[in-house]
Order: sequence, then C-alpha cells, then structure tokens
Amino acid sequence: MLTRRNSLAAFLIAIAGVWILAAVLSAGAQERVFNFTKDIQVMPTNENQKTNINVRLEIDKTRVNPGDTITIRFQTERDCYLKLVDQGTSGKITCLWPNQFSGSDNFVKAGRWYTFPSPTDNFQFQVSGPEGVEKIFAVATASKDLILRDEDFTGFKNGFKSYSKSLKDLVVTSTVRMDRLRNTSEWGTTQVSLVIGRGPSGGSITSKSVHVLSFGAATGKLNYCDTDAASFSQLIADRLRVPPENVRLVTGRQATRDEIIRAMEWLSSRTKPEDLVFLYFSGHGTQVPDTGVKDEADGLDEAFVCYHSKPNLTADDPDLNKILLIDDDFDRYMSQVPARRKIVVVDSCHSGSIHKALNLDLISKYEPIFAPGILKQLQVVSTGPGGQAGRGEMAKGKICLLSACADSEASFEDRSKQSGLFTYWLLKSLSSGGDLSSAFESTRRQVTEEIMRANLRQSPTITDEYGLTRDIRF
Repeated sequence: MLTRRNSLAAFLIAIAGVWILAAVLSAGAQERVFNFTKDIQVMPTNENQKTNINVRLEIDKTRVNPGDTITIRFQTERDCYLKLVDQGTSGKITCLWPNQFSGSDNFVKAGRWYTFPSPTDNFQFQVSGPEGVEKIFAVATASKDLILRDEDFTGFKNGFKSYSKSLKDLVVTSTVRMDRLRNTSEWGTTQVSLVIGRGPSGGSITSKSVHVLSFGAATGKLNYCDTDAASFSQLIADRLRVPPENVRLVTGRQATRDEIIRAMEWLSSRTKPEDLVFLYFSGHGTQVPDTGVKDEADGLDEAFVCYHSKPNLTADDPDLNKILLIDDDFDRYMSQVPARRKIVVVDSCHSGSIHKALNLDLISKYEPIFAPGILKQLQVVSTGPGGQAGRGEMAKGKICLLSACADSEASFEDRSKQSGLFTYWLLKSLSSGGDLSSAFESTRRQVTEEIMRANLRQSPTITDEYGLTRDIRF
C-alpha cells in the first residue's frame, strides 16, 4: 500500500506524464498535412520528338477497391523493348511484364496492342491495397536493358520479379541512365494511376516530406540577394513547419557554381518521389548562345550567375564555365531530384538585352556578358506549332516555376525596400496567408504597378501545369 507521501508523488508523476504526453501530442498536432488535387508522374519523359518512343498505356478501371481485378493494355509506335512496372500502395515495386508466364523476351511490335494479363494467361491481376494511389508505368527502349534492366529486379515470387529497393532508388537510377542516353538512343515512358478505395487522386504528404533549398548569389551591385534567400527559406520553413534538417541555405561566397551543384545533389540524396521541394534563387541572370542541341526558340540559353568576385565578367573569361549555371544544366540536376512536386522561385533576369540607366532605387539583375549585337545575330530556332522554347524540366511544365520576370525582361533589386522587388512582394503576400497561387497573383499586380511608375518593365510569370500553387496554403 502506498503512503500518503508516495501517493502524492505518484500522483505528481502521473500528472507530469499527462503533461508530457500532452506536449508530445501537441507537437505532433503541429505537423502540417498537404493534399494534392493532381498526381504527378514518376518517370521523366523524353521530350525529343526525334528519339521519343510514344507509348500508349490504358487500364480498364481507374478507381477500384482491394480485391478487384484490372486489365492493362499497351501499344508502341515503334518496334522496341518494353517493361511494365507496378508500384503498389504498399510501396512494393513489381515488374508485371515480361514475367515467367509471358516469357523473358520483352520485344514488342509497333502498332500491336498487348494485354496484361493476356487472354491466354491463367491468372488475373488483383489489386491488394491498402487504400491509396497505385502507379503503373511503361518504359520502352530501342535496345534491350537501356533504362530498366533485368538485373535491377532481383526478387522473385509467383512468377514475377520485384525491385528490392525503394521507388526513389529506381527513379534516380533510371534518370541517370536516361541522362546518359540524351539524344543518342530512342526511348520513351508513360504512366497511369489507379486510385484504390478512398485514396485521394493526388496523394498527400506531411511537413516532414517538404524540403527547402535557397540560394543567394550577390555579385556586382546587388546587395540583398543573401538576405532574400534567407528570408524565403525562413518563411517557408516556419509556415509549413519544415524540419530544420530539411532546409539548406547557400549564400555569399559559398554560392559558387560548384557549391550550388553540391547542394542540388544533397537535395537529390534526401528526397523521395512523393516529397515536395522548394528551390529559390536570387542573383544575376544572363543569356549566352544556345550550344549543343538547339532547343531554344530565340537561339539563347538563360543562365544563373553564381558567386564570383570579378569586377567585369566577359565572354572570353576563362572561368566563365565555372561561374554560369546554364538552364540546361540546371534542368538536368533538377531532373535527378526524385521528388515529383518541385516549386522553383527565381528572382533574377532570365534573359533580355536590357541594360539601361536606372533610378537610384532600382538595380537591374541582368549581367551582360555577350554584346547585345552578337546575341541578336544568332539564328532563331523554331520549336514548331504550339512549341515551347526550351525542352528542359521547367519549360516542359514538369516543374512549377515562379519567375520574377518574362524571358525578355530584367528583374530589379529595390534599395528602398532592401530586397528584390519580386521577392519583397511575394514574401509580403505569403505572410498574409492563403495559397501560393493567390500570393503570386498579388505579387504580380504589385510588381507591375511599381515598375510601370518607374517607366520600366518587369512581368512576373508562372508555369504551374499541375496546380501545385493552389494546393500549398500558408
């Protein structure tokens, strides 16, 4: 039997336990949940129409319950080798086709419809659950084992091989192999989603699945890039309750090209396909002649100007390739980030031959490297009817892009606000709450009004194919 003193001690301990439990529950309640209206594809696609293999992938049902059966059909426009892969809601990744029953040869003839299971197969494809969104994707290549290889699938059960690692590992491995192919081989991918039970069509994540990477590269006459980058990452982290280990800030002398690339590789190593990523850049932007595959309608590549200490940066500078991060290279590093939901915010000049005398408060973020006359002489490359300049991740709409200005314009830093004009109004709008889309529209109005009063032009633009900015609320 407890004495009165011990009973009181036990009571106090119990009360302390309740408070501790309440504190734990309260901390857990701080976790934010984000529901998405649309799903985003897992596998990158080949945007080069000369090498792309178009694949048609269909399922006879798009919403089922555990225990239901489905049938899949696929067709390619060219003779090729195809793998059909399923990522279940449990996380298990299985190679559906080829399998033990269909044979090891995954060669398909152009224009012919294939069915899984086929009419001659003595089994059905039954959905097991749990509830959620199941993904089925096809990868076609001109030669066998160029992207998904037989050796990748080491598990074996009931006639089907499985992938022993995570979907993140599969996406990263596949992306690296696709990047090596570039324009040297024919390949193509496609995917369909299957909603099981009440699973949301777009999926959901928590704050632990949000990552923030912010760059500030203050060079030349720019003064506030570093503080803008810090303010952006702090606001996102605070409002969305992002864990500190998921936030990385790179500013000042650290914001060199090499360090920016290392930070993007850090992002690739940390994120999973279902995650949400914010990437912010504030600094000078410039344009250079489009090299390699001509994928820009104006014949120019846009580039971030990373940190450097040179008083004047010119086209013949031997260190130019160590300072500029060309949009094609940026796209390639972003494509290697497994997270499918990517929001990029850029407060710099994307291009434009603007370099004019400004008033005392506004400083252009455009850094001219090539003479305007040289850039104007470049041959314009057409992207075809309805085409889009550039075939990178941002231009394709795979990445949600919030830009401080249009491609042909400059963006400005405002001394009176001690901030980039675009970043100032974006952070102010986000601080008022609401969704990211509404905050951007408010920012666009404010920037346009202010810049017109200065007789200049800066038109913030947005690319958001999947409506991510409407799903993210502050």
